[in-house]
Amino acid sequence: MMRGRMWLALVMVVGCGGTPPPKSTDAAPEATADAAPAPDPEPAGPTPGQKCLKDANADIPKPIAIPSDITVSHILVKHTDAKQSEGIERTREEACLRAQAALEAMKEGKGFEELVAEFSDSKGAETTGGLIGKVKPGELGDDRLNEAAFALSVNQVSNVVESSFGFHIILRTR
Repeated sequence: MMRGRMWLALVMVVGCGGTPPPKSTDAAPEATADAAPAPDPEPAGPTPGQKCLKDANADIPKPIAIPSDITVSHILVKHTDAKQSEGIERTREEACLRAQAALEAMKEGKGFEELVAEFSDSKGAETTGGLIGKVKPGELGDDRLNEAAFALSVNQVSNVVESSFGFHIILRTR
């Protein structure tokens, strides 16, 4: 009986090719026909463009009191789907990121008028410094633009704000 067990053990070792080969840590596992495909990796979070769009459409704080009029200037960055965007070739995300770049440059010390000349798509903005002028509530042609402008204090600059015209950085001067 002992001879039978030894013979069986010998057959198993020889029949299986001896000891198994050492496992390699650098080789990728072989795919089999029965193996399920690897799951897609989890998304890494919103893209910079998606984050910009979300931030540009964030809630605007309501002012305690709405003045009868204010004076504002702005940088307007248009996109293909915005009102009055003839000749503009950029997407919403591209426009938002461009406006965000202008805001970042302002935070780094560039002057508002210099940034208007560099970034704004508003007609004549480079000669007016982006000045819209004196406006009353409701006169800016877009509810969101009005809300953002009238929520600012004097000499305050807004974050990037999306309106039906594109993306704005608003400066209230009075």
